[in-house]
Amino acid sequence: MIPIRKTINSIIEREASDDTVYILLSGGVDSQSVLFSSLELGKKVVVVSFHIEGHKSRDFLCAEGIAKELNLEFIPVVLPTDMKTISEKILYLSKTFDCRLKTDFECFYPMLFAYEAIEKHSGGKATMVSGLGADTYYLLSKKASIHYKDRPDEYRDLLYFNPNYSQRCKHEQLSKMLEFNHVMPYFRDEIYNLFKGKTKKECNSPKEKNDVREQYKNELIEDFHFKHTSFQKGDSGISNMFEPLLETEWNINNWKSVTGIYNAVHKGVITKPLS
Repeated sequence: MIPIRKTINSIIEREASDDTVYILLSGGVDSQSVLFSSLELGKKVVVVSFHIEGHKSRDFLCAEGIAKELNLEFIPVVLPTDMKTISEKILYLSKTFDCRLKTDFECFYPMLFAYEAIEKHSGGKATMVSGLGADTYYLLSKKASIHYKDRPDEYRDLLYFNPNYSQRCKHEQLSKMLEFNHVMPYFRDEIYNLFKGKTKKECNSPKEKNDVREQYKNELIEDFHFKHTSFQKGDSGISNMFEPLLETEWNINNWKSVTGIYNAVHKGVITKPLS
């Protein structure tokens, strides 16, 4: 069994010098692993999670439930769904963070509001800890299963050395802009090296992400963790909330997918927000 808990603890202890840390929490074991490591290290933890207006996702409810169960301060972040705000943020994401892909816009949109909420709560600088990047290692995607079944390290390299995987470079940029220290243990070489040479079966047997589940099994709360999906998918509703853009004046070419709109924004064809 790889010493993943010990390694996460070591990274957080080294990089998170503040007594208080803000944890971006979901129902997945990855974000919960950094939560429980932070608590083990004696950090004061503030839990942060988001949901769209009018709909609390399973991830949000898990984060809220964990915070309540452990008596931790909780910051709920509500994501605006009106087209004016969405259009303004899409233009900002393109111009400031060079967002181009559908996943870039839809995954990083919530982060603008999460970081803003943390900045407001902390009064300025803050230390965040997240489980971003954990899916680098387990080969759980369809692409990995089909094309990299016998080349697990090659797949991991494809993700780990891609600066935009999980919008890593955008998180680093926004953190720098706000003078935040965003600690991402799963994007550190110590974790990367633990998985070298490991097959998909070794990493996910008998349970998915087995070693991390085993090493945090005494802390994981049964009702508040599950097989996590990318937060713009699942029941979050985040991806769907961008679809109404197709019914606005931004749909200049009668596109059937919002990807056409994102491309037009990136190319500078669409430059003004919706009113």
